[in-house]
Amino acid sequence: MLTTFTHVPISESTVQRLTETTGMAALAVAEAEAVLIQATWPAVSVRRDTAVVSVDGAMVPLVGGVWAEAR
Repeated sequence: MLTTFTHVPISESTVQRLTETTGMAALAVAEAEAVLIQATWPAVSVRRDTAVVSVDGAMVPLVGGVWAEAR
């Protein structure tokens, strides 16, 4: 299948308006999903003897105001 693209001139204000509209729609979807997750997520029991371990690194401050990743 051959696809042909056509150049269509579009103003800067139209690009900005469409970008902002799309961003607001994406934000609304993300916020609705967050509300749904918070409403339906099962309760978590808090135990003081439980620790969380992550394999990701963390940024830590070093001497002289320099930051580095620690694992």
